[in-house]
Amino acid sequence: SSADPDAALIQVETDNGDSDEYTVFVFKIDVADDSSDLELHDAHVTIDVMNPATNATTTVDDIIKDVYLIVDGEEVKGEDTDDAADDVDTNIGAGNTTATVDYLFEFDGDVELSSGNSEVELVVVFRGQDADSNYEDGVTVQASVDGADWDLRGLDGDNVLTGTQSGEEHTLQGVVPTISDVEVDESRSEA
Repeated sequence: SSADPDAALIQVETDNGDSDEYTVFVFKIDVADDSSDLELHDAHVTIDVMNPATNATTTVDDIIKDVYLIVDGEEVKGEDTDDAADDVDTNIGAGNTTATVDYLFEFDGDVELSSGNSEVELVVVFRGQDADSNYEDGVTVQASVDGADWDLRGLDGDNVLTGTQSGEEHTLQGVVPTISDVEVDESRSEA
């Protein structure tokens, strides 16, 4: 989607407070014009969390507090699938180590996708750094989606989405520089 946010610095709390809600990924689902309405039951989004070489070991659970998926105005909180390969408590070591976590969003048919484009938004709340006890500056997050992992149902039985998409990589920082209260003196000389 053109609304997908550009790569950015995301400000997190330096204490143990939670961050604001940040939209980190926006994409569209295109349902063919001649298709029946489709019920969305389960959706999956993957988040790659990378810990830079200079940082101490951390876990995904120390970084990400909550994940929400919004489809056509319906918001559902995600749960990690917590299989052995994607355990959110697994350490993310230093040395540009990446943990890949799959989040499941159970819509249970509460959202109907009709023909045309439906916009999907992924929102994340990050835990505070807790004076670097949880994690340090420079951790990055990048979300992606594989349509084959989604459960859609329609008149013709189960329907499969096709295609994959990835959002931009966002960097978590305790302090993000801002510019404020800038005064500009303007002078003009006339010839």
